[in-house]
Amino acid sequence: MIKDLKNAFERTLQGLAYWMAYKSEVNSINLKEAEIVGKDIEILSTQLPNYKLKSEVDYNSLNTSLSKQYADLCIFSRDGKKCQCVIEFKLGDNTNGGYKTDVHKLDKLKKLEPDIICLEIIAYRKSCALTVPKLFSNNCGKANRRVIRISQNIQIRVRRICNALSSNNDSKMKKVVCLEII
Repeated sequence: MIKDLKNAFERTLQGLAYWMAYKSEVNSINLKEAEIVGKDIEILSTQLPNYKLKSEVDYNSLNTSLSKQYADLCIFSRDGKKCQCVIEFKLGDNTNGGYKTDVHKLDKLKKLEPDIICLEIIAYRKSCALTVPKLFSNNCGKANRRVIRISQNIQIRVRRICNALSSNNDSKMKKVVCLEII
């Protein structure tokens, strides 16, 4: 079951990257995090018909030891009782180290609830001046799949890096990076 969730999620990331590229071509406005979460829910719901997807879930409802903060997206068993996966999203231009705040929240949850898959998705828009940190990718731009130590007690693995070029020969790519807290 866990492998099915991870595989379904990885398959949706490329679609999310292409959607971001399309949206940036047809609109001159920048995407908002909520739009990316909403689109990901839409894409994931077709891949995971036997699960319940909920946005803005209180961490405290997942484990009472956690503070009252909200997870961007949670995937529950069909009956809605058992949380299988928690996903936080960040926009690339808001992540100058800011993704680490979400990684710390997810790590606390992972330590208390080891069966829950904890993922961080970082979406780099076309207009984003920041690039994917070098420790996330190898020389070819592919995901660096080795274990990466974020701090003394937190380890992550890059699950996937997806690219999408715009069709107007623009060399700037939109990228979606998926980190798993292990």
